Amino acid sequence: MLFAASAQERAEALPGDHLLAAGHVDTAAVMLSGAPAEVWPWLVQMGHGRAGWYAWDSLDNGGVASADRVLPELQDLQVGDSVSARPGGGSLEVVLLIPNEALVYWTEARKAGLVFAQSWAFVLRPEGTGTRLIVRNRARWSAPLMPAARLLFRPVHGLMQRRQLASLKRLT
Repeated sequence: MLFAASAQERAEALPGDHLLAAGHVDTAAVMLSGAPAEVWPWLVQMGHGRAGWYAWDSLDNGGVASADRVLPELQDLQVGDSVSARPGGGSLEVVLLIPNEALVYWTEARKAGLVFAQSWAFVLRPEGTGTRLIVRNRARWSAPLMPAARLLFRPVHGLMQRRQLASLKRLT
């Protein structure tokens, strides 16, 4: 499967795993030709209203094309920063940022007794002259939301993640 993580990558602990122990876990990976220091700028500029998510811009960036170059003005991401997840709402908080190594987002939403929580980790590993990018999404929903999560969030996020990885492979 394209962008499938190895069994070892799926089993190993990654930064951010401690944030959400139970729930849905999806780990994807891709080999990129650039070194971690060349890939990192593409990751820190991600976000709706920023450089985009490099997936389907009509869905996750309000129809604005994701950046096709590194944008110097978007390189100062810090722990505690909030990044817009999508048009119309939702944000991700930067909870871990180790330059050229790991970027972890966290979000939690509570409304009318329903809960959605998610961690999203981007981990860079030098490999030869390139970089192995491992991405782990962990998500948990309240029981009443599980059917919708299975039908919508999980497959849509999976498709968006694969598109994002393909774009990063092309860009870096």
